[in-house]
Amino acid sequence: MFIFTQTTIFFKNLQQILIFNSLTICKKNLIQATMAT
Repeated sequence: MFIFTQTTIFFKNLQQILIFNSLTICKKNLIQATMAT
């Protein structure tokens, strides 16, 4: 049970990191697009 809980927490954290990274990339792309025009 302990291992299962640790794995769940790990995957939740991983998901949050992935979402955060994709949001950051989107922001960078938006800023670059705004500067280009």
